[in-house]
Amino acid sequence: MPIPPGDYELLPEHATLTVFTGREGMAASVGHDLTLEVGHWTAAVHIDEDLAACTLAVTADLSTLEVVEGIGGAMPLTSDNIADIEKNARKALAVDRHPALIFTSTSVTGTWDAATIRGELTLHGQTAPQDLTLNRVGQVGDDQWRVSGEVVQSRFGIKPFTAFLGALKVKDEVRFEVVAAFGEASGS
Repeated sequence: MPIPPGDYELLPEHATLTVFTGREGMAASVGHDLTLEVGHWTAAVHIDEDLAACTLAVTADLSTLEVVEGIGGAMPLTSDNIADIEKNARKALAVDRHPALIFTSTSVTGTWDAATIRGELTLHGQTAPQDLTLNRVGQVGDDQWRVSGEVVQSRFGIKPFTAFLGALKVKDEVRFEVVAAFGEASGS
């Protein structure tokens, strides 16, 4: 068993919750593929010797979403562009009414090297089933793990951002990941 059994709390000090957006449409070359990070979040992880008995509960404050990188585009991102992107993201996510993203696992299957975490995701005030993938980062003996997944925004009532009369669109599918080192997390 690669992680000692116990209860762990992961925070931004131990791991990064990263969101990746893509672009599409006739004017896609003008926009940027974005990397964003959530500044305030927490994850409660229960590790058991039996993988199926492990649990994960995540709460993230989406009002703390910040752009950390923009790739591509006709021009580099400016601080004004970044401020506009963050404002538009908060508006699309309706963080004034629904600031929290909440994930609660319902089952874990697979192996320690590649597992599926099934659960319920609440986003934009709507709840739906969501699968996440757990895998080890690096070699056996490393204590870093990646939990990742893909959210389809429209499934949660979110209208992906568009510009230039719809010629530039943020893809409906948004990828996310948390990479954590359990040796740095607080546990019991």
